[in-house]
Amino acid sequence: MQAASLARAAGATESAVEIILGHHAAFMTALKEDAPDDKVMALGRTLAVAQITAVPGNKSPTPGDLDALMNQTLPVLRSPWM
Repeated sequence: MQAASLARAAGATESAVEIILGHHAAFMTALKEDAPDDKVMALGRTLAVAQITAVPGNKSPTPGDLDALMNQTLPVLRSPWM
């Protein structure tokens, strides 16, 4: 619900929101199932591209930007706190 609300608030269309939610579900499932890092990172990159490009006027992030984002985010998502 939060992912959908954030996307809508940023100006995403309903079709883009549905795509984001599909990627979000796959990403969260991989995290819950403790999938290997490379799989989680690939799903996270795909989700990030969907979220970023759904906002009107945003450009696709570079692969380097996506790698930096995932390298920073993955340890937090895998922490016991999460």
